[in-house]
Amino acid sequence: FRRVLFRSGVSQTTEPASGNAQLRFVVFLSRHGVRSPTGKPGRYDAYSAAPWPTWDVPPGNLTPHGYTLMKLFGAYDRASLAAEGLLPLAGCADAADVSIVADSDQRTRETGAALAAGMFPGCRVAVQALPEGDADPLFHSLHAGVGSEDRALALAAVMGSVGGDAGNLTQAWRPQLEALDRVLAGCGRTSVRHAQRTSIFDAPVSGEHASEVRGPLTMGSSMAETLLLEYAEGMRGKSSG
Repeated sequence: FRRVLFRSGVSQTTEPASGNAQLRFVVFLSRHGVRSPTGKPGRYDAYSAAPWPTWDVPPGNLTPHGYTLMKLFGAYDRASLAAEGLLPLAGCADAADVSIVADSDQRTRETGAALAAGMFPGCRVAVQALPEGDADPLFHSLHAGVGSEDRALALAAVMGSVGGDAGNLTQAWRPQLEALDRVLAGCGRTSVRHAQRTSIFDAPVSGEHASEVRGPLTMGSSMAETLLLEYAEGMRGKSSG
């Protein structure tokens, strides 16, 4: 889960390279912590030799483990900034100078709360976010009614980049998809319950969406992300079947 740090400085002189530059603010851009898959439970079962693991939270929600990890990130951020003399190592004195802005989804709001708890334990740091389900123009401008899209142009651009045939994407990534399909097949082991499964190469191909072409590659991408989430959640070796 990527985290990017930006720092902004303003020079006190007309010389950009002057040593008199002062740090004005620090910005962290962060993804949310470990969440459950956003798709419906069982969405990929048809493609695997055994059922996928179940999660203890609703689809797309931050998990308790994910909260703990982001809380650790908050503590790490505090220690890093304190080491550079930008914040005291402990206490709430500078909490008012920190702003946390999150999207309206549960996973992002709770991620913000976890970062605040880790950075300023025992302090009051508000997480700015719209109510659940509201489209925030800062994160989803089109859904919030800011700007417009040309769906036909977007689809034409995608199809043009893949030679007009969505199947070309499958061929370009065939070795990786074959490796994933072998994992989904049980790596040579079979399950009586799911002996008849659908190969990922048989996932329906379509180009009906504005900015993506669906097929084995997009299905495989979603599955690979789910495997990553399971690993980050600590599900190694666990299965619901």
